[in-house]
Amino acid sequence: MKYPTDINIIRVKNYKNPLLRILRENERIYYENSFKNYDSPRKTWNLIKDKIGKTEKLSQPEALSNTNGVKVRRPPVAYMFSDYFTGVGRSIIAAGIDSSPCMSHKQYLPPTESTSIFLAPVGSAEFQKIIKNIRKR
Repeated sequence: MKYPTDINIIRVKNYKNPLLRILRENERIYYENSFKNYDSPRKTWNLIKDKIGKTEKLSQPEALSNTNGVKVRRPPVAYMFSDYFTGVGRSIIAAGIDSSPCMSHKQYLPPTESTSIFLAPVGSAEFQKIIKNIRKR
């Protein structure tokens, strides 16, 4: 507001609050109708990503440095990973680690966590209910 007087401030508040309420309600109705009309999970996820502002793809590195410090462009990167992971066995043997058949792979893993999580299938009605109840903070 360029010239904030008491009357102007009251006018703005009286106009702004109902306007924001109407805009929020219309936005809620728009997304609710959009979710009802989308029969494809891909379209639904695109709508969710659009709403939260996550439409751009993650960027990928143009080049990686190999063990010699030489930068390698994208196509040979797969070969670098292949060379690394196929050389793991040779590096284990060179390090003198016992790889006898009676040893379990679990001895090289960190201890297991005692907590777990269960994900159950979600129907479209439950999904719409969750989205409808999301409040903007």
